[in-house]
Amino acid sequence: MFLDLAGHTPQPSFAELLLLERVAQIVKVAQDTGAELAAAVARAVENQRRRADAAPGRAVLIGPSPQQFIESATDLLDRIPALHHAIHRDRLLTPNPATHQPQ
Repeated sequence: MFLDLAGHTPQPSFAELLLLERVAQIVKVAQDTGAELAAAVARAVENQRRRADAAPGRAVLIGPSPQQFIESATDLLDRIPALHHAIHRDRLLTPNPATHQPQ
């Protein structure tokens, strides 16, 4: 069945594959950012629990801190504009075969 379908599926162009790669990179950055923020919340909750359970002045906090996770998420988010710009740059550099007429 898959071999039959493969014969009817048009091959994606280089530009289409490049676009998919760039979009996948943006999605990965967003996914990693979500994981960093979830880790920040989990670490904050764990540290708060440790403070509540510890004797006065003896709380042992585990690292990295929630702020470090947030900073990591911010660094990841800072990559998205460059990836977005790369999509536009690639589209300008790669002609669209539907509109490109050979001379």
